[in-house]
Amino acid sequence: MEKEVAGFFAHARGSVKAVESPWQRVAAFRIRTSVNIPGPVILTQAAISQKGNYQFLHTLNDSIFVYVFGDRIGELLLSGMAFADGCDIGGEGHTPVLETYDAVKISTAAQPIIVNFGNKTFECLVTGMDMRVENAETMIGQWTFKLSSFPAID
Repeated sequence: MEKEVAGFFAHARGSVKAVESPWQRVAAFRIRTSVNIPGPVILTQAAISQKGNYQFLHTLNDSIFVYVFGDRIGELLLSGMAFADGCDIGGEGHTPVLETYDAVKISTAAQPIIVNFGNKTFECLVTGMDMRVENAETMIGQWTFKLSSFPAID
């Protein structure tokens, strides 16, 4: 006789609930920010792009001179999922994301936000965001904050 197993993920569409796990995991890397988005949202992706500020000068006789002027401003993306409802916390996931963006965007914020990417700390300005409904049937949204990041603070 086969044993019946309860549906662990049976829930209302568009809702999410945090489940405590008995296992301790050590994250391979950590992302921390000075911004807290309340409500049923999950950070799912982080990306960073950096570039030097330089110039190559090609001259006669195949000589190439390199002038280095330091670092350019970088780009940092924070992306996640927003749910229509949090089973135990309530609220609509899309609204807190939009409200948080309004509070921290470059035209409103008085100071940069801090983002720790692994063991590096960056001061960032929130320069844009995207918000879209990825799956209307399950009421799950996708959001991305676009940040301009200054070189890491050591």
